[in-house]
Amino acid sequence: MNDFANPRITVLMPVYNCELYIKETIDSILNQTFSDFEFLIIDDASTDKTIDIIKTYNDKRIKLIKKPLNTGLTNSLNIGLKLAKGEYIARMDGDDISLSQRFAKQIALLDANPDIVLCGTLYKIIGTEKICNHPLLYEEIKVKLISGCYIAHPTVMFRKSVFESYQLQYDPAMEPAEDYDLWARLVFIGKIVNIGEVLLYYRIHLKQTSIISGEKQKKITEDVTIRMLQKLIPLLDRQVYFFDLKKNVINNHNVLNAVVMKMNLLSSLASANNQIGIYDKKFFLEFVNIEKKYLSNLLKENLKSYSLINLGNILKQFPSFFKDIGFKETLKFVIRSIFHKKISVIQIKKNLESFLKQSKSWSKFKFIQLKDNFFNKTIRSQNADYKSIPIIIISFNQFHYLEKLIDFLTSHNYSNIVIIDNNSTYEPLLNYFNKIESIVTIHRLKDNHGHLVFWENKDLFEKYSKGYYALTDADINPITECPTDFLNYFKTILDRDNKITKVGFSLKVNDIPDTNLYKDRILKWESQFSNNQRKDGNFIAHIDTTFALYRPKYKHNEKDFYNACRTKMPFAARHGGWYIDNGNLTDEQKFFFANCNDSSSWRINEDGIMDNQNYLL
Repeated sequence: MNDFANPRITVLMPVYNCELYIKETIDSILNQTFSDFEFLIIDDASTDKTIDIIKTYNDKRIKLIKKPLNTGLTNSLNIGLKLAKGEYIARMDGDDISLSQRFAKQIALLDANPDIVLCGTLYKIIGTEKICNHPLLYEEIKVKLISGCYIAHPTVMFRKSVFESYQLQYDPAMEPAEDYDLWARLVFIGKIVNIGEVLLYYRIHLKQTSIISGEKQKKITEDVTIRMLQKLIPLLDRQVYFFDLKKNVINNHNVLNAVVMKMNLLSSLASANNQIGIYDKKFFLEFVNIEKKYLSNLLKENLKSYSLINLGNILKQFPSFFKDIGFKETLKFVIRSIFHKKISVIQIKKNLESFLKQSKSWSKFKFIQLKDNFFNKTIRSQNADYKSIPIIIISFNQFHYLEKLIDFLTSHNYSNIVIIDNNSTYEPLLNYFNKIESIVTIHRLKDNHGHLVFWENKDLFEKYSKGYYALTDADINPITECPTDFLNYFKTILDRDNKITKVGFSLKVNDIPDTNLYKDRILKWESQFSNNQRKDGNFIAHIDTTFALYRPKYKHNEKDFYNACRTKMPFAARHGGWYIDNGNLTDEQKFFFANCNDSSSWRINEDGIMDNQNYLL
């Protein structure tokens, strides 16, 4: 018996000008083996015989709602959500066919699994033998939704109670991809699955919304993709992610740079997910690898312009490409690049000499890298786990910002934190050392050797410079928005640029308090470091001992110490020493400034007056 006041299922079917297919569709619903449902048909002001056909049926389960104006699919769907009386809502389109067992199998699954909020099914395209085998498992669907809609809208059945509890509805601004947008929100609320059986026949024809509105649908799909990826990297660069290699010629430095940036972004996404686990790690890594492979294949297909300049650009910016295509293809590419046009033997010789001259330092740089990657056990370990790279903190009588830095690093599973303390005497700091000595390595020196102590202490340098190492002052704190894989990002840049000594954070300056009397001078001083922007968005700028990553065995010298790259937002940090009130110093600040030596930048005296002449200009 049907309870028309409280049906188990509401079948929600918006229609508009469906006269060619509506009868077959309605018959497929009325012939379901599970019959306890209301059939809510919402007509969007059809101008053909759709309503006349619906009225030929004498079935109490059918409820026809006629809209006076054509206001679109999403509006019809939201009207249906409000009117629905069923425990479950089953979607249907006015041109498809539901198999007779569809409702019975879906309601059985939902009744048995209260943690599942929505289930779809596989479907077959009418007039073909093609079956759309969408993923079945929740974990895989959640990842797949990043790149497309793997839940077929007319196949779904979902719990009305979940939509009511979370005030969910279709977003009119996201039409014609309103379903994809909704699933991408719902998947973070409860489980979404597909039944691994064809329970619907799907019709494709030229009047479909998805065909008519293709470009708009593509734009909305990209919006949803970015929204899902921003759960891993909140400030993810849309332009980098959706870089279209098909529209560019690969004899352009900027294009190759864009390819490298996207590859790095994909690696950063995988790293971020490994840390915070928004998505299943296995399925997300498969997604990243598929994206990388697709990009590599496109690069190979589009490499049709041969020149020594092109060869040099690829060798410098994307050397892994040649590994991907293999020795034979690499040899062909090199030969074609050298002999890309008919030229004399003398000119060939000049071209080769020019190329070899330009490549000599780069080749030496890459050779050392390859040698170290193979023979250096420390570097091999760091390549496998960048979070094992030692982060060396030079400490002296600063507790507040050191504690924040340690908390940031340990909360993101950095496992090799080293503190070199220059004979601090500030009691709260010493107590803190006793508290954390089980999770970090602390070297307590008997004297204050200043900010260059790591390079001047032979034993410490030998111990920690066998591989890559990061070095920082104690009052440098990464900003909250900083991606957790910042050290891997530093390493990627450092490995590709032989002209820089180190890669480190840019310093955030737009929130320095007005209570710092030298705020204007700080802003003026720091402005010089954002004038020389690289093509990857980072900056060629000096770095002293603020947080930076160095190459293996690099030892401080005045010749190249300041040759550095400062990273763009959100890879940034705050310099704690700038966040002061000169007229109301804390006890820690008073103690620090009273005991620090000339190696401390932006040093002030007990009256809050700065006496470092380098910054008073």
